[in-house]
Order: sequence, then structure tokens, then C-alpha cells
Amino acid sequence: MDYRKSLEQISEYIFNLDEKDKFKNDSLIKEGYLQYLPIYRRNLLGGLIKSFTADFPVTRKYLGNSNFKYFVREFLIKNRIETLDIFEVSRLFPCFLKEQYQVHENDYISYFAQLDLLWS
Repeated sequence: MDYRKSLEQISEYIFNLDEKDKFKNDSLIKEGYLQYLPIYRRNLLGGLIKSFTADFPVTRKYLGNSNFKYFVREFLIKNRIETLDIFEVSRLFPCFLKEQYQVHENDYISYFAQLDLLWS
């Protein structure tokens, strides 16, 4: 397998934040290059959660830290990262929260997120 194809597969794995997803390139697994990929994935998720925490402080406070992290993680799994501009990614978060009404059953959450986004 060529270098570019391997790099694309590794990037795909890291940016797919669903931890149930397993890496599928046997030749790279056998050579032992992939032991740190789950760490890269967790670090990426942690950095994104930190960024969302800064962009949506009222929403995080209202939901509580654990619930906020849950919704950010679910949002990032559903809406794949396709840009390096984190603000562009977080811009869709209020709409996602509105779609998740059956989970949180609270009208205010998406409104708080919209207001947070205006101030970030």
C-alpha cells in the first residue's frame, strides 16, 4: 500500500471520533505503528471539547460538564470534521442540540447555544 493511501486511512481513523470504530489496515497493525492512534483520537476529542467549552460557556453551565461533553461528542461523531476551522464546526452545534430535543426535552438549551455562538 502506498504512503498516501496509508496516511488517508490513519487520518480517517483519527478524525472518526467513534471509539467503537477499529482501524482496518492489517499491514500497518502488524508493523506496530498504530499503538498511539487511540491517544491521538482522544487528544483530538479533548481539544475539541475544550474549544466548544470556550465557545459555549452558558450552554455548558446549564447542561453540566458531563452532559455537555456527551452532546459535544455525539455532535462530533455525527458531523464529521472536514475543516480545520473549529468555529465552522461549532457553528452547527445549536442546530444539533435542537434536533436532540427528545434526549434533553428542554427548549432553552438550543437557544443558549445560539446566544453563546453570537458572543464567541
